Amino acid sequence: MRRTIIFRSLADQTDAQVVEALIGALPGISKVRAEWRKHRLVVNYDPRRIRYLMILDTLLGAGFSLPDNGWSRIKGHWYEFIDCNARDNANAPPPVCCNKPPK
Repeated sequence: MRRTIIFRSLADQTDAQVVEALIGALPGISKVRAEWRKHRLVVNYDPRRIRYLMILDTLLGAGFSLPDNGWSRIKGHWYEFIDCNARDNANAPPPVCCNKPPK
């Protein structure tokens, strides 16, 4: 999954490097890029190994403030829903062939 997280507390290049190191160390993160001039973080991750809210909790735990408005909460829940579906689909058994019931 690829997600863009926008937050204003990303103030300079030093903050961007700290965030990249912090998020990059989490399991399941394949790519992370902090763009401090645009105040955003672009993260590619495996939803089977890490959840979107775990990434946000890591940022909050490190002292970075994230937007706390209605839109960001809706978007966060939507991302969690999509990640949950991706996890369920990845763990689903293979479908049966040719509309025949399994034995």
